[in-house]
Amino acid sequence: MIPESVLMAHGYNGKLELNEKTITIRRERRWSRATGYSTIHDKDILISEITSVKLMKLAVTSGSLQFIVSGILESRDENTVLFEPAHTREFEVFKDEVEKRIAVINKM
Repeated sequence: MIPESVLMAHGYNGKLELNEKTITIRRERRWSRATGYSTIHDKDILISEITSVKLMKLAVTSGSLQFIVSGILESRDENTVLFEPAHTREFEVFKDEVEKRIAVINKM
């Protein structure tokens, strides 16, 4: 059974889905190749393994949301989704919700 997404954010090189315990990054083949991503498959990241979330907002070009995962050395692009300025608020809300969940996990 596929878990129901609680929150989603749509970037131009991927879609983020926030579930109960994971974030899923879904990549479309055309954007993965065009932006140089080495993988085109969906990627799940356990919220408990995220050490920080970085949001870069740019007024004219694209912004990005990046997840830093503890203990895993990989291309930083694998955990980054780019978005257009019009979607900035959508990604701010997504980031805030992830950070709330990280804080709850850290209190346990």
